[in-house]
Amino acid sequence: SHRQSFPTDCSSTPAGAEALTLHRTMGVESPHKGASGSPRINAISKKLVYQPCTVCGWTLGIMFFITFALGVFNAGGLSEQSGYDWDISTTQAVINADMITSGESDVDDISISNSTERTDASYYITIQYNKISCNGENMFTPETVKAICETDAVVYNNLGWKGTGIMGSDKMGFCLLSNGECEQPISPSNLFYGSNHNFTCELLSDEEVAVASATLYAHLTTTAGELTYGFYVDKAAPTDGQTCWTRSMFKVGSPLRGYTGASSVGDKQFYKIQEWMADVQEDLQGFFGMKAEGFQALAGQSVNLGGVATKGGLDVNWFSIVMQNAEMMHTVANDTNMAVFSMLFVWFWIVMHTGSFLIGSLGMLQIVLSLPVSLFIYRVIFRIWFFDTLQTLAIFVILGVGADDVFVMVDAWVQSRDEVPYGGGSDEDEEQKLASKCDDKAFPVCCATCCCAGPCACMGHDPVRADWYVRRMEYAYSRAMKAVFNTSWTTAMAFFATAVSPIMPISTFGIYAALCIIMNYVFVMTLTPATIIIQEYYMEGTHGESSGEKQSSLPNCCWCCSGPNFGPFSDTVKGWTPPPPSKPEKVPIDEESKAIEKMKVSPCSPEGFINGYLNTMELQTQGGVRWFAIGTVLALSAYGIFSCAASSQLTPPTEAEQWFPDNHIYSKALKSMDKFLSGDDDSYALFKVVYGMKGLDRSKYNIYIPAENRGETKYDSDFDLQPAAAQNAFLDACDTIRNYQCKEKGCQFGLLIRPNTTTCFLEEFQTWHYNTYAETTYDCTATEFYSRLTTFRETTAPKADPYGDWSTEIGMIDGELKFATIDSRMTMKVLQSVIVKRPISKIADNLVDDLVTTSTLNKPFQWTWDWVWYVSLSLFLSFSLPAEHAQNALAQEHSPSNEAAPQNNPSPWRYCLAPYRDSTRRYETEEGLIIGLMLGMAIALPVAFATLIFATGNVVVSLYAIVSIGFVVASVLGACKAYLDWDLGIAESVAGVIVIGLAVDYTIHMGHMYDHASHEIGAQDREARFRFAVEKMGTTVFAGAITTAGSGMFLYFTVLLFFSKMATLIVFTIFFSFLYSFGFFMALLLLAGPEGEFGRIGYILESLGLRKKADYEKPVSVAVVDEALAAPIGSGEVALKGDEDTNL
Repeated sequence: SHRQSFPTDCSSTPAGAEALTLHRTMGVESPHKGASGSPRINAISKKLVYQPCTVCGWTLGIMFFITFALGVFNAGGLSEQSGYDWDISTTQAVINADMITSGESDVDDISISNSTERTDASYYITIQYNKISCNGENMFTPETVKAICETDAVVYNNLGWKGTGIMGSDKMGFCLLSNGECEQPISPSNLFYGSNHNFTCELLSDEEVAVASATLYAHLTTTAGELTYGFYVDKAAPTDGQTCWTRSMFKVGSPLRGYTGASSVGDKQFYKIQEWMADVQEDLQGFFGMKAEGFQALAGQSVNLGGVATKGGLDVNWFSIVMQNAEMMHTVANDTNMAVFSMLFVWFWIVMHTGSFLIGSLGMLQIVLSLPVSLFIYRVIFRIWFFDTLQTLAIFVILGVGADDVFVMVDAWVQSRDEVPYGGGSDEDEEQKLASKCDDKAFPVCCATCCCAGPCACMGHDPVRADWYVRRMEYAYSRAMKAVFNTSWTTAMAFFATAVSPIMPISTFGIYAALCIIMNYVFVMTLTPATIIIQEYYMEGTHGESSGEKQSSLPNCCWCCSGPNFGPFSDTVKGWTPPPPSKPEKVPIDEESKAIEKMKVSPCSPEGFINGYLNTMELQTQGGVRWFAIGTVLALSAYGIFSCAASSQLTPPTEAEQWFPDNHIYSKALKSMDKFLSGDDDSYALFKVVYGMKGLDRSKYNIYIPAENRGETKYDSDFDLQPAAAQNAFLDACDTIRNYQCKEKGCQFGLLIRPNTTTCFLEEFQTWHYNTYAETTYDCTATEFYSRLTTFRETTAPKADPYGDWSTEIGMIDGELKFATIDSRMTMKVLQSVIVKRPISKIADNLVDDLVTTSTLNKPFQWTWDWVWYVSLSLFLSFSLPAEHAQNALAQEHSPSNEAAPQNNPSPWRYCLAPYRDSTRRYETEEGLIIGLMLGMAIALPVAFATLIFATGNVVVSLYAIVSIGFVVASVLGACKAYLDWDLGIAESVAGVIVIGLAVDYTIHMGHMYDHASHEIGAQDREARFRFAVEKMGTTVFAGAITTAGSGMFLYFTVLLFFSKMATLIVFTIFFSFLYSFGFFMALLLLAGPEGEFGRIGYILESLGLRKKADYEKPVSVAVVDEALAAPIGSGEVALKGDEDTNL
C-alpha cells in the first residue's frame, strides 16, 4: 500500500547511474581505512551494513530449517531411559555383568516348566510404618495393627495386583507368582492375622496382639530368627524388646504375559509395570488425602508427595524404584518449565540493557535456536543419540553465556560512536563527493535498493554515514569477535573436558553443551550485528541524538522495496521527489559534558556501579597508597586459600544420592531403610561366581544406545566340570563363599555373604544323583555325568526356591554345559555410599583370588582397574577419534573378547572366573564421578591458561587471571562444603568443571581489555589500562552476571534437588567470578599490573633473540625527530583543539 512510482529515466543521469553501479556492487567506497585493518573484517562489515536484512534472513532461515530437519530425522526427543545409562561400560564389573546377562539369555529352556510368567521378583513396593510417639512402648497395638493392615490392603486389593490370580486369565496381574498363585506380601499383619489372611483387617484384642508381639521379639534372639524376622523391626529391637519401626513389602513379578525374560529398568515391561504402579500410588494418596495444592497444583502435580501420611498414630512412607522413576519423569517435565521463566527474565534484561525490543527479541531467539541447531549436529552429524534430562540443563547455561555475548557485541557497537569519528576526520572534499552520489534524481534508485542492495536512501541519502557505519562495525566486530571467541573457546573446552568422563551421560552433556556454546558464537557474530544495523536503519526515528548529532528523520526504507516490479532494475518506476539531502550537523561533546552526564547516572545501574568502583579502587591516601585496593586483594587471597582447604575436604557421599527434598515421601523412605535390623535378601548386593565364560564380543555395541547390543558371550571350550578335581574345586568355592570373613562397617554378621543365601547346585545335584542312581557323581563317565545333570536341571528346583529352576545356574546351551554359576547375596546393602563399598569391594576381589582351581577349572583373572591407564587412553581417543568411535574403541579395548590377547597360553580372557556384584556397578559409577571431575579440571584449567595467553599476549596478566580463576573454583566448591556441607555427588561433579568455563569469562574479558588499551589508546601505564578496561567492559560483565545468575535462580523453584543444587552452584559461580574479577584480578592489575611491554610474549621472544624485533623497537632517525619537532602544533592529520574549541 506504500509503493511509490519513480521516473523511468532516473538511472540515465550521471549521478543516478553512478549510484546504481555503487549499489549493485554492494557498497560505497570509503576514503578512510577500516577500524580493524583487516580486509576480511572490512568485507564482513560491508555485508552487514549494506545487506542486514539478507544476513538476518539467511541466518534465521538456516536456524529454522535445521530445527525443522530435526523432526524429519526424528532426532528431537529425549532418549528412552534404561538401567544401563549410568554404568561405566568399560569397567570389568559391567563387562562381567553383561557377559553373564548375555550367557543367561542363551540357555536352553526348562522343558518341564509350564510357564515362567511373573516368577522373577523384579521390583518391590515397600511401605514403612513409624510410631509417632514411641517412648519405650510396644508399637504394635490393636489400632496400629489394624492401620498397617488397612494400608497394605490398598495395594493388595488393587485390581491390577492379582488380576484373577490365575495364569492364562484375561486380566493381567503384576504380583509375583509362586506355583501359579500370587505370593503373599511380606507384611507384619501376617504375624497377627495369619500368613494367608485376606486383609479384611478386623480389630484384634489386646491379648492377641501381645502374644504375637512376644513371639516376634523372641525370634530375634537367634541368628536364624534375626535373618527371618529382623525385616520387621528396627536395630534396637533385640536389646529394647520393642520396635518403633516396621514395614511391608509387595513383590512384583516378571516376565509379564506376552514377554520373555525378566524385566529391567527402562524396558517395555518396566513401563507397563510403571503404569500400574501409578494407579497404586494414586490409591495410596487418595487413602491418605494427599492432594496437591497451591504452587504444586499450578505446576501440574495432581498429588502432594511432600505431604504427611498418617494412620492410627503411625507415620507412613512408601517407596518403589518404579514409582520413583515415574515421579522423576513427571517432576523433570514440570521443573524444566522453569526454563520459560528464565528465558523471559533474560529477554527482559537484554531489552533493558540494549534499549531495543528488536535486539532483545532476536537475541533471545538466537540463543534458543542454538539449542536445536546444536542438537542436530550432536545427533545427526556426530551420531550421538543419547539425550536425557541432564542435557536439558544446557539451556540455563546457554541463556547466561548467550546474553553475555550479545552484550559484548552491542556494547562494542555503542562505544564505537565515540571511538570512530564521523567522516573519519579527513578530507571534506571526499565526503562531499560521496554525498553527491545520491542527488535528488538518483534517490529513487537508492531507495529501491535500500533493503535489497544498499543503505544509501535509508541513511538519509548520505554515503558518508554509511561509510561511518561500516567503520563502526569494523571496530565493534573485530573487538567482539576476539572477546567472545576467547570466552566461548574456554567455556566450550571446559565442557569438552567433561566429554572424557567415564560416565556416558556426563560426557555427552559436555559435548552437547560445548556445541551450544560454539553455535551461539556463530550466531552472535552473524545475526546480532545484522540486527543492530536493522535497529539503526529502520527502528530509530532519529539517529543523531545518542551520538551527538542532529539529523532529520529518515524514511522508513522497508516499504520502499515492496512489489514484484520494483527495484533497481525495474522499468516501471515513475516520478517521485524525495526531501532534499542534508548533511548532519555535528554537535561537540566535550569531556566536561560527559562528566556531568556520568554524575546523573543512578548508583544502582551498571554505569553507576562502574563509576563507584573506579572512584573507590583508584582512591589514594596522601602518600599515594591505594589501601582499599591492597586490602581487597589481601582479603580475597586469604579467603581463596581458606576455600582451597575447604574444597579439599569434599568426599563422595556417605549415603545414597538424594533426588527429592527431605520432606518428600520417597526421601523419607530411603533414609529410613537403614533403621531396620535386617532386610529382605533382595535389598542386598547380588554376588555371582561364574565358571566357563571366556569373553564378550562387543563389536555391535554403541555406547550412546546403552540398552541395545551389549555384547555376546564367548565360552571357554576347555571348561569341564566332570573331573573329580573340578567338582571338588567347585564345592570348595561354595564353602569359601559362605564363610568368607568381612569386618568392614557395611558387612553384617562378620561375613561377606549373607547366611543361607548361597545356592550351590552341585551339592544338590550330588545328593539327588546318589538318591537316584545309588552312586556318586565321581563314579560316572563324562557322558553319564552331563546326561544326568541335564535331567536334574529339568526335573528339580532349588531347595531355597521351590518354584524356581536351575536354568541360569546350570548353563546348558544346545545340550552342552557352557557355564556354571554360584549365586549368593552379600551382607552389604545395595543402597550404600562409595565410602562403604570401596573396602568391601576389595574383600570380594580377595575372595575370588582365594578360590581353588584345577586344570579344567582355571585360576580366575582378577583384573584391577587401572585408572591412570584409562585416563591416558581416553584422552588419546577423545582427541584423535570422533566421539562415537573413541568410546567404542575404548569399550572394545577392555572387552574380554579382545582378540589381540595371546591365545596360545592361559590368558586372563581365555579362562575367566568372573565375580558379578550388582552393587559394584554402582560403586564404579560413583568412583567415575570423582575421576571425571579430576580429569575435567586437569584439562579445563590448562586450556583456560592457554586461552588467557592467547587473549592477552601477556604472561603476567595470564598468571594473575589463572590464580583468580583457581580461587573462584575453590570458593564455589569450598562454599558447598563449608556452608552447605555437601558431598561430592553427581551435581557437584558435573558443576565442578562447568564452574571453570563460567569462571573464566569475566576475567578473560577484563584481561583482554587491559591488554587492548595499549593498542587502542596507546596506554602504557597500569592506571590508564585499568580504567580503560573497566570503562569498556565493566558494564558488559555486570549485565552478563545479572543474566546468568538470574536465569539460574529460577532453578530454585524446582522440586528435584539436582536442579536446586545446580541453581546454587550457578549463582555461587557468578558471584565469586564477579567478585574475584573485579575485587582481586583488576585490583591486582591496578597495583602491580604490567606496564609497557613487560610480560608480553612477543617482547620476551624478541629479548631472547627468538623473534625479529618489531618496528617499535627500531631506532628512529635524527632527521625524523627534528622534522617532528619543527612542525607547528595542529598541522598533523588529527589537530589539537584549543580552549576556545573545548570551552575548557
